[in-house]
This record gives sequence, structure tokens and C-alpha cells, in this order.
Amino acid sequence: MAVRPPDQTRQLSSSSTASVNKHPPTRSGPGPLPDRGLFAAAAWLASTLWLVAAGLVVVVAVIVVALPGTHLLTVTSGSMSPALDPGDVVIVVAREESLAVGQLATFPDTGRGGLLVTHRVVDHTDVDGQLAYATRGDANQSADPTPVPHSDLVGVVRIVLPDVGRLLPTGPHGPLPGVTALLLTVISVLMVLQYGRRSG
Repeated sequence: MAVRPPDQTRQLSSSSTASVNKHPPTRSGPGPLPDRGLFAAAAWLASTLWLVAAGLVVVVAVIVVALPGTHLLTVTSGSMSPALDPGDVVIVVAREESLAVGQLATFPDTGRGGLLVTHRVVDHTDVDGQLAYATRGDANQSADPTPVPHSDLVGVVRIVLPDVGRLLPTGPHGPLPGVTALLLTVISVLMVLQYGRRSG
């Protein structure tokens, strides 16, 4: 009886396959990169939230500045710390009635060229028979040397916006230059984001 020789080709294929399976292919190069879309979405969300916050600040500032007898001022010193810190913004409203002890009054400091100062009322007094206020900064050891006549008051602090002055610099010429600069910045950033979205 004839005997068929073993199929050498089949044996070789099986052997080769077994050999290959013993050494699985190794991955070369770095692993898969993080999803760029996720980072782009997070960056877009952060920038959008910042723009919304900046836009709200601009809107509030424009409304406040437009109101008669209302002033938007940035705190530049620490004399009222911790109640007011540098960078805080105060909204000051003119007031005809007398101030109570403990309220925050804004007035021009005649000893420093009329620079506006916001200090706390600590006592009532009089100047030439008219109502005046003794004032002191919360962080100061002594009261201000000169009483403030009621007629010299700019107003009383109604609202404190912590750290908003870092976004909305009022400068020596009032708040309008700061409002305008911030508004232009917001518009510019929006244009850049819109252009990047189209080109991407």
C-alpha cells in the first residue's frame, strides 16, 4: 500500500504560525494622544465663562456710571482692610441725610489734593456750627486729622465688589476709560475666538 509522505508545507505553516504566536507584536512609538476635542471644549468653556463675567461687569459699570449721583471707584490702599482691600470696587451713592456711625463715607482729602478717600465714620462733630464727621480707616491706629463736613461728602458706600478693580481699572480720569478698554478687550477676544472656530 502506498504511503503518502507528510505534507511538509502544512507542517511548516503550522510551525511558523506557532512561532509567531509566541512573540506577539510590540507596539512602537508613544500611546494614543489625548482627545484634543476635550481640551478644546474645556478651553472654549473657560473663555466663554470669563467673557460672560467680563460682559456683566461692563454692563453693571455702564449702568452705574449713567446713574446721577453714583460713582464707581477702585480701592487703591489697604487703610480700610479687611473691609476693603486693594482691587475692590465700591459703588458710592450721594446722600443728603446725615450718616450714622459705622457707615463708609467717601470724601475728598484736602491734604492730598482732593484725592477721594473712603473711611468709616467713627463720630459726629461740627465744623463752624455745621454737621461734620470724624473718620478713620479700619487698619489705621488713629482717626483722620481733619473732620469731614457733611457738605463735602461725595457719598456713602452702598455696594462692594471684591477684586473687580483688577478687571475694571477706573484710573485717574474715572471709570469710563476702564469700561471702554474692557469692552474693547471683550469684543477683540470674541472676534479672535470666532475666527479660530471658522479656520479650525
